Amino acid sequence: TLLLLEHPHVYTLGRRGKHSDVLLSPEALAELGVPVIETDRGGEVTYHGPGQLVGYPVLDLGESGGPVAYVRSLEAALVTVLGSLGVPACTVPGLTGVWVRGDAGRADRKIGAIGVRITRGVSSHGFALNVNTDLSYFQHIVACGIEGLEVTSVARELGREVDQERVGRDVAEALAHEWGVALRWAAPDETDRLRRDATEGGLYSWWTEDAKRGERYPFHLHYMGLQSEPIMALEDDPAVGFLVGLSGADLAPVSERDTGTHAILKEYPPDGDMSSFANLPWHKDCGLGGCPITCPRVHLGVQLDAANPDSSQLFMLAGSAGKVCHEPGSDEAMQGLPVVGLQSAPGDATVHLGCGVHAGPRPTGPNRRRTIYVRFDNPRVFEVTDAF
Repeated sequence: TLLLLEHPHVYTLGRRGKHSDVLLSPEALAELGVPVIETDRGGEVTYHGPGQLVGYPVLDLGESGGPVAYVRSLEAALVTVLGSLGVPACTVPGLTGVWVRGDAGRADRKIGAIGVRITRGVSSHGFALNVNTDLSYFQHIVACGIEGLEVTSVARELGREVDQERVGRDVAEALAHEWGVALRWAAPDETDRLRRDATEGGLYSWWTEDAKRGERYPFHLHYMGLQSEPIMALEDDPAVGFLVGLSGADLAPVSERDTGTHAILKEYPPDGDMSSFANLPWHKDCGLGGCPITCPRVHLGVQLDAANPDSSQLFMLAGSAGKVCHEPGSDEAMQGLPVVGLQSAPGDATVHLGCGVHAGPRPTGPNRRRTIYVRFDNPRVFEVTDAF
């Protein structure tokens, strides 16, 4: 497992770190808003903060050649990625980390720090690569315990900021190559990748507009989930199979048209009108227009983000979905339909039996909710739909 992340401002001390290498008083640190945290990694003092790519590999090193070879693999991957960006990076014999060569060809600026811990052959902690980092925070410490060490970043070397997320993906691919393993992204990252690749006007995504920012974005990755190995793999996941099995039907995954496995990314405003059923913009999770003939269908939604009143509330119609699939009733009748609010945490699953109808405020705001849907049909449904 490789965790890629970005820390808030913090100074960390490794096992050999000294508090005297932090050059500010506790009062000055408090005013700066930077805590000092003792850790059990190797190395001395360093800084983490916005604009810095931090990677925590959790690996069994039993077959990788041991800790030294592991550290060399981290350095090699960072050097490879930096080279592809046009930064002349290198390693220095006797020192850990990644450096940049100056005009004289000497490695005189550090750009990547490495501090690891190996427990029973399993790695923790990892590396920090300065991408778009505010380097002024390094002025308040003796970085890596080396007096006069000059620290640099990709942005400083290139004279411009770069896409840190793209750098992170490149680093992950380089590490996978170093370790000889296949790279597979976790589902939340995969939905973000699909979103970046979406093209408005094509067949593969549905778009809407952020009314506050005047920007358009994809909120439903209509067909794109079919092009994603991690998303498609959910169809064979034992947990998904168990949840779908609760329906008690002989179901088969649907993997064609818009009824297959896909991702939905909705951004809801916090002030949406959720006072009654009539105000909710229901969407019907079926590919046949919401007709009740799809009742043999089961929809399993894996929630990647929370759904609650502080983010994006989910609502489910408590009753027959046919009430909204047929001709709508009067406003009074619509107001009287029972609605149940749902709350979920990341990793929760929702199972809709029949043509699941649920809703939230319109997707025009900044609050995200990401869900991957895996859809299954009872083979009987085709006997019914063939007539149409």
